[in-house]
Amino acid sequence: MARTNLCRAMLILRRKVGQGVTIGDDIRVVVVAVDGDGVRLGIEAPRDVPVRRAEQDESEPFVI
Repeated sequence: MARTNLCRAMLILRRKVGQGVTIGDDIRVVVVAVDGDGVRLGIEAPRDVPVRRAEQDESEPFVI
């Protein structure tokens, strides 16, 4: 299912390791580690919320 939204914006934040952001009431994203130009994120979300990497096709299975 393709999602379209004509009014999108990107919030850009600066976070340190151990800091995070909350999305809505039940999704939390935390910076776990930074290594060179890579960032490791931890994502806490309800099991019924699909979480995929942006480069991953929507038809591919996901695991949390």
